[in-house]
Amino acid sequence: MTIILEPGRSFNMVIINSLRAAGDAKFPVYMAMISMWGIGLPIAYLLGIQLELGLIGVWISFIVDEWVRGIFMYRRWRSRVWTEYRLSST
Repeated sequence: MTIILEPGRSFNMVIINSLRAAGDAKFPVYMAMISMWGIGLPIAYLLGIQLELGLIGVWISFIVDEWVRGIFMYRRWRSRVWTEYRLSST
């Protein structure tokens, strides 16, 4: 299962750090909170407890969370909204 999780995690790290370097730091933080609490936790509860998959269900929720967050980060990067932000030179 890790072989499916790690490309999503690596993808996230590259794009999130690219957005932060471009000055768009708030969006990745907000998306992380929304994704973890709105996607990861409910799916972990559903698969791990309700469907009795245990740790396998939790790992599946990690995979879904990373890939969904990666898709949103990629869409943010492609939208080029981050070009409007500037880093302060203090």
